[in-house]
Amino acid sequence: MIKQNQITNKNSWALAFATLMMILFSLFVILYAFEKAKKHSETNPKTDTVQKEQQSQNRESRSEGAQNILRTQKMLETKVEIQDFLNKTLEQEQFIEKNDFELVTEDDGLIVRLILKNFFISGKAEIPFELQRPVQKLLQVVLKSNHFVKIQGYVDAVETQRNWQRGFELSFRRAQWLLNYWMSLTDQLDPLRVSLEGMAYANPLSSENSSWGYAQNRRVEIIFYDKKSY
Repeated sequence: MIKQNQITNKNSWALAFATLMMILFSLFVILYAFEKAKKHSETNPKTDTVQKEQQSQNRESRSEGAQNILRTQKMLETKVEIQDFLNKTLEQEQFIEKNDFELVTEDDGLIVRLILKNFFISGKAEIPFELQRPVQKLLQVVLKSNHFVKIQGYVDAVETQRNWQRGFELSFRRAQWLLNYWMSLTDQLDPLRVSLEGMAYANPLSSENSSWGYAQNRRVEIIFYDKKSY
């Protein structure tokens, strides 16, 4: 009986010891796994790269936003500056009657838009002799300006309805004629300050339900702008 009790006590002690060792081993495994996961998170190059990229993108986004604000502000300041210059110079030159031109603010810059009737005869790229005085006066404005100038030519719907390519060519020739005419009057105009563009039937001013409406759309527009704003 005593021997049996000794055996039972021995088995109980062995079972308790085994249970304790199992608990300690499990705790060790858990702590080891936790520590390894922590180190992996801290030293994972991929995680660091992603975080750095996100930080870089955030900085670039803030920088781009600030640049856009400054660019917009600069463009507005430039337009005000050009508009003041044009108003003063047009007045000094006694340009033409107020109802013969418009000064228009657009995204591209400040536009001097001549709205004389029959500025261009249909199908022609030359300005009639009797209407050339206004563009002579406008040349003086261009020469006094230090801004860049773009000459845009336009056609009416009839001139382009059957052949869009012809419409672009004719509108470009109208812009080119004006530059050539200015160059024939002076050698002080820097051609590098002037660009040409044929707009065909873009941006019509009139619905063309009359001869005056067609004539309004056959035109050239002179845009004054700061190259830094482009």
